[in-house]
Amino acid sequence: FHCGMLMMYLLYHHKLNRHMSSYQVFRIILQFIATSDWSTKGICIADRKTYPSLPPIQLFHDTYDVVFIDSSGLLNLLSHMTCEQYNQLKHEAILSHSYLDDSTHNGFETVFLRPVPMLLKFDTLCRITVSEETIKGSSLFDHMT
Repeated sequence: FHCGMLMMYLLYHHKLNRHMSSYQVFRIILQFIATSDWSTKGICIADRKTYPSLPPIQLFHDTYDVVFIDSSGLLNLLSHMTCEQYNQLKHEAILSHSYLDDSTHNGFETVFLRPVPMLLKFDTLCRITVSEETIKGSSLFDHMT
């Protein structure tokens, strides 16, 4: 859904046209995501010149981390997205675009065909230091000794 809305935005702003291949559209979408910053300068599908009474984009920025306003001019499509999630999306777009531009490797295979196991992609290590005094007398302490 969000990708379709982004395509509509890019089509409206003449970044895409109907004669492009799906590969060209994908590359333009990646480049747009990689080079824009919706956490500071959100985008809006609605024509703000035709409807000047729409709320200003800054009002959305005051409320949400990431701003992508729909065609009504009233709904932030990315209201649920955090800055961390948006930065991950940007990072993936930058990587994918660079792989597709790299003539020394098969970028298509790297981006579309090579699987990346979830455990290798998002490995998290959490270390919590707790003193013995804090846990003495609890059942956890009995298991640690």
